[in-house]
Amino acid sequence: MEAFLAWFLRSVLRYRSDVVTVNLSRSFPEKTYDELEVIHKRFYRHLRFIIRTTRLWYWHQNVLSSRRVLICRPKIFMSCSKVRRS
Repeated sequence: MEAFLAWFLRSVLRYRSDVVTVNLSRSFPEKTYDELEVIHKRFYRHLRFIIRTTRLWYWHQNVLSSRRVLICRPKIFMSCSKVRRS
């Protein structure tokens, strides 16, 4: 999914492609166009990992919120947990 999204952003929407190209050419004036193109592709691969991390973080939040438990009588819970420890 992330690979497709990174490809879609880079090739179809050309998301920030001009900005990335200009910034790379200014940062690495000694690099050839082919070398800059490789770095340009790596930028979108890195963007793919950012998307994946963000998606996993939101997924993790949803899983945690669905697994929350409300303890009605915390004293009983604490006494049971003390018994299990010893």
